[in-house]
Amino acid sequence: MTATQQIQDAEQLRQLWAALMPDSELPEAAQFVQWSGIFPHEVVLKGINRASSKRRKMQGTTNPMTLNDCVRYAASVMKHEANDALR
Repeated sequence: MTATQQIQDAEQLRQLWAALMPDSELPEAAQFVQWSGIFPHEVVLKGINRASSKRRKMQGTTNPMTLNDCVRYAASVMKHEANDALR
């Protein structure tokens, strides 16, 4: 993947985050560029989707997920998915 493709992919991922979690802050653009450079696109999609799902479940609780929680959870899912793909 070229740097231009990575930046374009990162922007698409940023738009997805905003669409799935419209009431949440967005991570820094560099976070999406980093994920795009480290993980396959499908893995990043899964991480963002799972984080948004968990965030929705936690919203009505006494301990809702912060932006940092969402980013860390998404990254954790991505790492596990990438490792599972290597097996």
